[in-house]
Amino acid sequence: MYKVCQQFPLSCNSPLIIQPVFWIPWLGFIVISYFFIDQPLAHYLKEVQIAHPLLVIAFSKINSLGVSRNYLLILAAIFLWLFFISKNKIMSLWILYIMLSLIVSGLFCMLFKVLCGKARPNEWLHYHIYGFYFWRFENEFWSFPSGHVTTVSAVAAASYRVFRRFLGLWILIVSAVMFGRMICLDHYLGDVMAGAYLGFITSYLVYRVFTKALFSNHLS
Repeated sequence: MYKVCQQFPLSCNSPLIIQPVFWIPWLGFIVISYFFIDQPLAHYLKEVQIAHPLLVIAFSKINSLGVSRNYLLILAAIFLWLFFISKNKIMSLWILYIMLSLIVSGLFCMLFKVLCGKARPNEWLHYHIYGFYFWRFENEFWSFPSGHVTTVSAVAAASYRVFRRFLGLWILIVSAVMFGRMICLDHYLGDVMAGAYLGFITSYLVYRVFTKALFSNHLS
């Protein structure tokens, strides 16, 4: 008997993201950003918007990389091809894992958005409304965490866990969407950082549950 990571290109070791040395500073910076960085940074990015409108247009297009529907359609098509046509059921299950990471992270993200009810940057810039208002269903109060960043982070982490390739490209894509959501004034810095961590940690937790449920006969 052998571990899944020996049969497939997956890591069975606990990743850095669940270690206190990583998540304590990461979440700590989110708190610091809320009190000291988010508001002045929003004002600065508003000035950047005015000075560089083409930059905003470019990143508004890049933000489409964080739309979950696009990934779901592509992954569903790949899954159906692998499972029914090429008969590669093992790889189809790993595509299913990526899909589940995307779906579960999205559900948690929406739950946090509603529970936290954090006002978006434009609410602060136009109406001086800032902070958490809790249990809100209006889009204007769904700033925390960033859904686009949660999506792309979950897909990136899950895809790299399966294929172990293109790490630099995934980091670039996640970073671009993070900046894009801020430059378009849809989210604060703390929001995109929270979204990134939510996507990363969800993909790992889904991986642990997924492998135990479907590949328990391979685990020692």
